Amino acid sequence: MKKNDDHLKENIQRLLEKHKLSMKGLERKAGLKEKAVQNILAGYSKQPQIGTLRSIAETLGCTVSQLLGEDKLKGELFKDLGLLREVFSSLIEELEKTTVHVTSKDFSYLLEAAYLDSQVNGEVDVDYIKLLLKRFLKGKKQISPESKDEKDC
Repeated sequence: MKKNDDHLKENIQRLLEKHKLSMKGLERKAGLKEKAVQNILAGYSKQPQIGTLRSIAETLGCTVSQLLGEDKLKGELFKDLGLLREVFSSLIEELEKTTVHVTSKDFSYLLEAAYLDSQVNGEVDVDYIKLLLKRFLKGKKQISPESKDEKDC
């Protein structure tokens, strides 16, 4: 079975060809730093940030899961419901410590990334969740706790 980074590289290259885009063109269109895509394809960026992956996926017209090649495993993606429950609880707990509004779409990305990492490690890594949130929330608008919509995470 191929590793996620192999799927990621192959899918980015395939989609670049399909959309007739260069690496620099994708970086520009997705609003990424120079050489961000090149570093992923060359294997220098082993764990690209979720925001980078989301920008690439949206620009190429797919989901992060499809970009990573996980759409083929979608039926198995959340096969460990106990682990999913633990990741969900940990993510909620860490989000409650912030004053940032997170949409349900953003929460789904965060949950999936944290779950996939936990699946690899066999347990929830709260430090990884904190790092993931720190990277993701960088630049997000701070809101007061009173103005949080209770329906959103």
